[in-house]
Amino acid sequence: MREIGIGLLGVGIVGGGVLKIYDQHRADLEARAGCGLRIVAAVARDVAAPREGLEPAAWPLSAEFPSHMGYTPSQDTPILVEAEA
Repeated sequence: MREIGIGLLGVGIVGGGVLKIYDQHRADLEARAGCGLRIVAAVARDVAAPREGLEPAAWPLSAEFPSHMGYTPSQDTPILVEAEA
């Protein structure tokens, strides 16, 4: 199955809510999209901040967009969500 990578800018209240919805409804979202969906990057100002109800180990969390990890946003992350209030 084809897979689409998703990058998330902001993992506070809004971004955390996006991740919770993704976790809870992933199968339905993938069925609607017709492909696999995977969080490939999550960027937060404070990576050490507690995130109630989330498993930060489940997705790559960084304080800056992971270009330093070899990501090319146009190739690896076709969907980029800015989730800041």
